[in-house]
Amino acid sequence: MKSLIRYIIFLIAFTNILLPVHAQDGVFREEILYTDLKLALENPLKVKRLSLSGKKLTKFPKEILQFKNLVELDLSKNKLEKLPAEIGQLTRLEDINLAMNKLEELPEEICDLKRLRKLDLRKNKVWKLPARLGDLKKLEYLNLNGNPLFRLPDSIVQCVNLKYLDMRNTDTSEGDREGIRNMLPEVEIFFSNSCNCGPNH
Repeated sequence: MKSLIRYIIFLIAFTNILLPVHAQDGVFREEILYTDLKLALENPLKVKRLSLSGKKLTKFPKEILQFKNLVELDLSKNKLEKLPAEIGQLTRLEDINLAMNKLEELPEEICDLKRLRKLDLRKNKVWKLPARLGDLKKLEYLNLNGNPLFRLPDSIVQCVNLKYLDMRNTDTSEGDREGIRNMLPEVEIFFSNSCNCGPNH
């Protein structure tokens, strides 16, 4: 129960960290969330937040690559099976939600997103992660819940800002879990048994 409470508190705190509000000279403003691709394409350089969640997409819309200032991208609840290597061109991305698709793996180029802080891959078919995952130095949140993963790339230890890792409902054995705990002793890790395997646990 205590670990579940810590899990909920962490999610609330992390959500607050990533609120789409930016400070400029002490003034806070919320960026527009675009949910219509055609409308967003009218002013591509002004688009910082885009949600195409639940649009029944089977392919990654290449038009998204025109949004060079994109910070937040939500493609959850679609039927995507792969991402293009060109996603690495969206270098301002900080938050990507790919939950509930049909992805099996990610292109190595996703590791070129040096500003990425949050990557949500819940309920896909991902069986391996890019070897260069450790290039994501600013990554804080990684959700792998519901994927047939049993190991992580060794480079994940280079994700020095990683705070939260969800590996519930994956194919990890107890031995795999112990190895992951040892690799990431300072990270809050959650497995299917609701074990809080973060620091000092």
